[in-house]
Amino acid sequence: MSARNPGMNMDLEWVSKVRVNTQAVLKRAQQIQSVKLAKKQWQAAWLLKAVTCIDLTTLAGDDTPSNVHRLCMKAVQPVPYDLLQSMGMHDKGVTTGAVCVYPSRVADAVKSLKAANSSLPVASVATGFPAGQTLLKTRLEEVRAAVADGAAEIDIVINRTLALTGQWEAMYDEIRQFREACGDAHMKTILAIGELGTFTNVYKASLVSMMAGSDFIKTSTGKESVNATYPVAIVMVRAIRDYFLRTGHKFIRFPLDNQQLHMIKANFMACRYAGVVCAIDGTHIQIIAPSKDEDVFVNRKKVHSINTQIVFDATFNILDVAKWPGSTHDPRILMGSGLRREAPCTSWVSCWVTVAVPARRLDTLSQSTTGSTVKVGFKPAGGIRTAKESLVWLALIKEELGDAWLGPHLFRLGASSLLADIERQIFHYVTGRYPALHELPMA
Repeated sequence: MSARNPGMNMDLEWVSKVRVNTQAVLKRAQQIQSVKLAKKQWQAAWLLKAVTCIDLTTLAGDDTPSNVHRLCMKAVQPVPYDLLQSMGMHDKGVTTGAVCVYPSRVADAVKSLKAANSSLPVASVATGFPAGQTLLKTRLEEVRAAVADGAAEIDIVINRTLALTGQWEAMYDEIRQFREACGDAHMKTILAIGELGTFTNVYKASLVSMMAGSDFIKTSTGKESVNATYPVAIVMVRAIRDYFLRTGHKFIRFPLDNQQLHMIKANFMACRYAGVVCAIDGTHIQIIAPSKDEDVFVNRKKVHSINTQIVFDATFNILDVAKWPGSTHDPRILMGSGLRREAPCTSWVSCWVTVAVPARRLDTLSQSTTGSTVKVGFKPAGGIRTAKESLVWLALIKEELGDAWLGPHLFRLGASSLLADIERQIFHYVTGRYPALHELPMA
């Protein structure tokens, strides 16, 4: 998994101001579902990606050491070796993201994976799953017991009563205690969205969970009447993005050693721009459709956005920032904003990305790396059964959160029957036909 989320102090003012535009959420969910999905070899590659993000799960009353062992062996080898070999993926270590069981079965799962010489993490549901209605001290002890038995990930459930009655500070305090009880184990917080009533409650519960230190937020237990849906996912991932933008420990690292600096200078010289003293670059930041002047925020990719440009000097200091509606072309921002006045140069060379050096050299201008040390993951769970659905979920994450979230460290699919259909589709890709019942091992 990714770095732990340290959480933050409860910001009740932020939570209280939350309002969700239901129509905009539903519209965006429809757009996601209409995305053209990959075909042929590209689809097969995305399906393998989905496999690596599955929390292979058994949460049944008749779970025994034997079926937990079988589940673990399936998680270690989720796709038959001969199919992976045909795809050239047999030596890539394709496994599921984790195995998820009840606390009483954690020791069995750890034992089976150890015997298979696998480092696959064991996840355990806890805190009175699925209802979360047991006493707090009992829920805390359940977390500690699962961790003691070897669980590397704990899926807690929130107290829905606190969320429905607006007791956000009490909910924060409970989750914070669960976080402490987890110790070094990563914590996924299940919101049980089917019992929260409104999108606004879902967003608020997401925020409070992340503030309290959740490493993942998860849609459902799989036991509610409504589980993982695309509209709810939009609300939750937007909360993740907002939390990241406000609290992420952001960094920009610039080169310090002479070799890198000489490389930068050589690139400038090769382009005959040895006298360049500044550059401008821009990016589109996706937003929820505003209530006023919606059309002017639609960019050429038909997405609502803010077109943001920055100007920085030869020492890589940011001098100014301009933010215009997404339909605005880059040259218009450059000419109409105050960016040029802040730049330490009087003449400009216009390039196809509106920078003062060629676009192909922009990456070597600073050789810098940017990012954040903390990101919160997302896990939809419940009702995800088909390979096509898994592709839509991956598309949603790519569109809303970006490539950084496309991996088991920040994205999981909670499912028990999904893997079987993905296997069928991969079998069809490799052989050109669907398998008979005896041709694939039981999940």
